[in-house]
Amino acid sequence: MIAPWVALVVGLHFLPMAPLLGYPVLYLVGALVTVAALTSVPVARSRGITVSAVTGVMCGTILLAAAMFSLLA
Repeated sequence: MIAPWVALVVGLHFLPMAPLLGYPVLYLVGALVTVAALTSVPVARSRGITVSAVTGVMCGTILLAAAMFSLLA
């Protein structure tokens, strides 16, 4: 149950970073990672998968997509 808490902190810390860095995409990334952290426990329990696996796949996909967008934009 540690992974969702870490993901929640990661997602929430992107929100104040967006205006500091002047990169509005971070608002979206922060919101998506926060939602992923909050929904990973119910999804994992309903499917019988470990919580850390669900959190990792969801947040990893979001962060990878954001990194690719940043590189290509």
